[in-house]
Amino acid sequence: MSSKRVITIGIGGASCSGKTLEKDLPIDPITNYTDWDCPDAINFPLFLSNLKNIHQDGTLPTTFVSNEVNNIFKDIERDELNELVKRLSLRINEVLSASVGRDNKNVEWYFVLVDGFLLYYDPEVINELDVKFFVKADREIMKKRREERISYVTVEGYYEDPPEYFDKIVWPNYIKFHKHLSLKGQSFSLINGEKSELKVIEDMVAFDSNHDKIFGENLEKAVETVIKFIEKKW
Repeated sequence: MSSKRVITIGIGGASCSGKTLEKDLPIDPITNYTDWDCPDAINFPLFLSNLKNIHQDGTLPTTFVSNEVNNIFKDIERDELNELVKRLSLRINEVLSASVGRDNKNVEWYFVLVDGFLLYYDPEVINELDVKFFVKADREIMKKRREERISYVTVEGYYEDPPEYFDKIVWPNYIKFHKHLSLKGQSFSLINGEKSELKVIEDMVAFDSNHDKIFGENLEKAVETVIKFIEKKW
């Protein structure tokens, strides 16, 4: 009989797309734009319920549907990362084999990647994440990437950002709903926001992502972080 070991890996950072039905989204009172980038745009109770179930048995709800596969992304040069991915895969497999020992070959491992632009806003969601990553980028880099994504596939069709949406909605909300975060007790925020009462997440690892070339370095760091969690827990 096999046993399951589930590791939830949070990847938080800037806003990329809406997560709920457009008709249920709040309207920004200043711009009168539909606001996809605030906490009210996310069904946190449902998200948390699904996350707890996934954390327990490693499977998605049968009702889960993602539109992310229909969105078009700017791809990185994957050929340059092939050897790195192969090497890191071997490293992970060695660690997994060592953690279960010779007498237990029936362990099933599940690595669940949980991606969200407000992933570290709700304390209960944070508690369900075993490994926590935060991806940072400079304001102008984020703006350029957002503007390169022409439209987003949603439950109801397609959505396109209205004029100045990044400057008026995305960036202000990004600052507002992340300025509480700190990293390992340091006295500065993870992003350049106003100081407030800080929420220290001791085991969070932050990555800079201003350049695609740094992806390989970040990937290595992420894998080593997951390995440390495995070795510590099992």
